[in-house]
Amino acid sequence: SERGVTGRPRPLRTFDAEDRPLIEHFIKRRLLTTWSDGGTVMIAYCHDALVRNWPTLTRLIDSHKAHVLLREELTQSAQRWSANDCSRDFHLAPGPLANARRVEADPHINLSASEIQLIAASDSTYARARRVRNVVTTALVALCIAALASASLLLQERQAVRTAERRAAESFERRPDASISSA
Repeated sequence: SERGVTGRPRPLRTFDAEDRPLIEHFIKRRLLTTWSDGGTVMIAYCHDALVRNWPTLTRLIDSHKAHVLLREELTQSAQRWSANDCSRDFHLAPGPLANARRVEADPHINLSASEIQLIAASDSTYARARRVRNVVTTALVALCIAALASASLLLQERQAVRTAERRAAESFERRPDASISSA
């Protein structure tokens, strides 16, 4: 079955000031609800039917469904990361990290502090891994160049020895006393 979009409560302060009149209107019409959670005013929609049966909202959600689903994955990853003491073992892999960056770039999605921190920590981990990979690659290239240079010098040395031996042999054969002693 296809995963549906779920309503997740958000702090009211994450909405822009120009959104507040519309939010207040929806609260008065009992389409949205608010409550206090540790001093933070939270907001959520009242009924799943609101999302499923409002054609304009359904089209908007469908057009952003990919980002919404990626956001849900990011939220779950951030919760696992936080629950495991922000361990590197729970950093985002390169694929999910690229998806998280796309979600982060969407101006319609406000990320939580832990989601932002997870993206930054994962970026840091992979930046460090890229630096190490670049250093190792550079070292291997340098070693290959040194090996090729050594091999080239060795071949030149062998060629010089062969040339010297050939010239010595030719010089020996041209000497007048060489033909007498060989006879």
